[in-house]
Amino acid sequence: MLGGSSGSATGSSGPGMDETGSAGTEGSAGSATSASSDGIDPTADPCPEEDTPMIVSSVEPIALMPGDTMVSFDLDFDREVTIEAGGFIVTGGASVTAPALPLTASTFGVTIEALDPSSAYVFTVDAGAVFDACSRTMASSVDIDLVGDCAGNLPPASISMEYHQLPPGTAMDAYEIAFDEVVTLEAGAIAVVGGSATIDSITPALPAASDTFTVALSGLGGITRLRVDAALVSDGCGVAPEQDLELWVCTVSEVQHGYTGGPQPWVVPACAQGMVDLQLDGAQGAGATGGGTGGLGGHASGTLIVTTGETLELNVGGQDGWNGGGAAGLGAPVPSGSGGGASDVRQGGSALTDRVIVAAGGGGGAAPPQ
Repeated sequence: MLGGSSGSATGSSGPGMDETGSAGTEGSAGSATSASSDGIDPTADPCPEEDTPMIVSSVEPIALMPGDTMVSFDLDFDREVTIEAGGFIVTGGASVTAPALPLTASTFGVTIEALDPSSAYVFTVDAGAVFDACSRTMASSVDIDLVGDCAGNLPPASISMEYHQLPPGTAMDAYEIAFDEVVTLEAGAIAVVGGSATIDSITPALPAASDTFTVALSGLGGITRLRVDAALVSDGCGVAPEQDLELWVCTVSEVQHGYTGGPQPWVVPACAQGMVDLQLDGAQGAGATGGGTGGLGGHASGTLIVTTGETLELNVGGQDGWNGGGAAGLGAPVPSGSGGGASDVRQGGSALTDRVIVAAGGGGGAAPPQ
């Protein structure tokens, strides 16, 4: 009937009360077991020296693709750490623009700018600038390579239409110049090198990086030739096109050339689509004073296979003996008229053997009876 009292009394008296004393002993043992069941050793060091912070995200090399001038990635630690100013370092003239340090976190969003994808860089996390809550630093610094992925890169190429054929009288045009990848065009990369047109604007304004540039032209007439200077174009790997790009705007389908007294070089436009129809007339011979009229020049026509950008030499005959016209006669007191010069087209050179078509000149008029 005094179980409760005997239970409390047996803590200090024992013999003869084994059952109750045993119960008291079990109570004490139970209390001791509960105090150590969470596994915490109150005498253990809460900041063991060997438990240092470490990066748990990938530290594999990061590839820089053509056109990349910036990369962003997350840097994850196994715990919250503080990184001091200067804790992130990058080589090669690039710069770490984020995050702003010092900063305490377990994940850091890193942004690196001013990159050249044709170069290689090393991003370093300085072990001495990284601390956890126990002021422990990383065991060693960590490097992440940033590698330009330009191996096997091909030169940029145009995917634009090579020419615009516009209705006669068209004075304005917007020419879209497109490339197969993003390229940088320096100022002055696009210019008019043939014809009277002017460039009003280029979008985006140069210098600029894009895969498409729109050129606004005005003052069109006849044949306009645009040139994109390869030396002022580069892709993300610093590679330039293999050659200058030439583009054409044609507002005519026929071009006439008259007598000038010398060769006339003519660059074949893309609008010709690989073929030109030729119509030639030789010069009429000169008439003699009081005598006969000079004979008409001959006519020749044909179709010539051509290549865009090649130069043909045009020679238009005249009445002064140029390009084969015979000299006036020596009769007195009135000589006969001079012969008309031939008209010809030469391909591949300027020699007589390079002529591909010829229209003969007319003969000079006969002198009157002396």
